[in-house]
Amino acid sequence: MSNTLIIFDIDGTLTDSIKMHQGLYADVLREMKLRKDEEFGTYKHHTDRFIFCEIYFQNHGVRPGEEIIRQFYELTGNRYAELMAENKIDEINGARSFIKEQLEPNGVPYVFATGSIVSLAMAKLKSFDIDSLESLLSTSDDMDSREEIVLDAVAKAKAFYKHAQFDTPIVIGDGKWDYVTAKNLNMGFLGIGNNIALKEMLGDTSAMWDDFSGRTLNELLEQAIF
Repeated sequence: MSNTLIIFDIDGTLTDSIKMHQGLYADVLREMKLRKDEEFGTYKHHTDRFIFCEIYFQNHGVRPGEEIIRQFYELTGNRYAELMAENKIDEINGARSFIKEQLEPNGVPYVFATGSIVSLAMAKLKSFDIDSLESLLSTSDDMDSREEIVLDAVAKAKAFYKHAQFDTPIVIGDGKWDYVTAKNLNMGFLGIGNNIALKEMLGDTSAMWDDFSGRTLNELLEQAIF
């Protein structure tokens, strides 16, 4: 199993956090007096940093400098902390047990690749009790495209697991961006959730699970599409 690498998205895949994340993002944009004219999914790259930079450019005609981007990160982190003081993010059913009971006992390497910024991603995965989480996590903090983020996650996996090559990388995600990224990188893919657009793209419904509840590693390896 050491030649297999599982690459998890986070929002909507491991944590039930999409609506919260998008609402938080919109709140921060309003606080920074930035107007959003498009849906989040219409941008070229579906990542927090890239979308923020695009919206800032649409409002001001120039790209934001690093100081403005840091302000965005700080406001986003603060807003998330406020929300979590009053609410709780649930995991996608069975996600934690799938990692702890299916992947880890069988020695299957895994990493996390998300379009979110790192502070939010770390906070969302806190309840999963992942050792050396920061070494296994790639985010949009320094990269625009999903492809870059996934490739960075693979590089981190090679370093962390001391493995020169993974012959069977499999992306697990809830949205069309995850599938398109896996396809562009010639990786396997398994869908999570009930995203209609993703189901239509996949065609094969066996390659899409409602959640992780009761699922096994063998099912993943058999049902992921390549």
